[in-house]
Amino acid sequence: MSSIGVLGLGAMGSRMAVNYANAGHDVTVWNRTPDVADELATAHGMSAATSIQQAVGEADVVVSMVTNDDAANAIWLGDHGAFASMRPGSISIESSTLTPRMVRELAAAANMAEMCFV
Repeated sequence: MSSIGVLGLGAMGSRMAVNYANAGHDVTVWNRTPDVADELATAHGMSAATSIQQAVGEADVVVSMVTNDDAANAIWLGDHGAFASMRPGSISIESSTLTPRMVRELAAAANMAEMCFV
């Protein structure tokens, strides 16, 4: 099975993470509110990461489900973002509701980091 990092554990992200874990994947979760990640991980046999880097460093697939462009920008980009810590060739899936401009920016950054961006 795959190793999946899930970033953002609101109503949809948490349910996605549980479904991945129930399907037998090795799931690591991260949330801006650490208690949310800890509780979900404990209840469903997942790992809780204390940083984005820890959540994505060994993941085959990284899924993000956050609130808006600003949150997606903070999660994916920059020195502490997911793209900086993911392995080349990993798959990144952005599931948030974002503007077309933000999606294009993330796709370009993923391409430069040798990631597959969906």
